[in-house]
Formats: sequence, C-alpha cells, structure tokens
Amino acid sequence: MTTSRHVREFAYEAGEEVVLRLDGADAFDVGRGLPVPSACLAAWTIGTIVTAMRRDGAPAYAVRFLPHGDACVCAADERAIEGIA
Repeated sequence: MTTSRHVREFAYEAGEEVVLRLDGADAFDVGRGLPVPSACLAAWTIGTIVTAMRRDGAPAYAVRFLPHGDACVCAADERAIEGIA
C-alpha cells in the first residue's frame, strides 16, 4: 500500500477573489504606470489573485484590484489576505 501526501504550498489560487488588507501595500496603477501613494488606498479591498509566488521565503501573491475603477496590482503576503470574498 502506498500513501501519498499532498502538501498545499499556497492557500489561494490564481483567479480567486479575496479580501485584502492594503495597509503597507506597495500598489501600482497599471493604466497610468505609476505607484499608488498609500494615502490613496483604502484600508482593504476585494481583489483577484493573479499569481502565487514566494517573497522572502513566504507565500505571497500578485493581486489585481480596482480602486475607483482603475486597475491596480500589488504584491501581498499571505497574511494580508483575510479570506475568499
């Protein structure tokens, strides 16, 4: 008898909508090609996972969100995600 163990490396997958805390996030406005000042960001948003990655050895995600209708992205550590929206 063989046993296989599947360890899930990331809690979220590309395409999932998540609730994301933006406190301290480095966001980038895709349309304007500029960083978004932290003062212009809400405390949280709903965004879509673009891809999973590792940042400083920990799970992180590129997340796309639409503050005020403008497409923005940020790299977010997994602990900044509150859960699926």
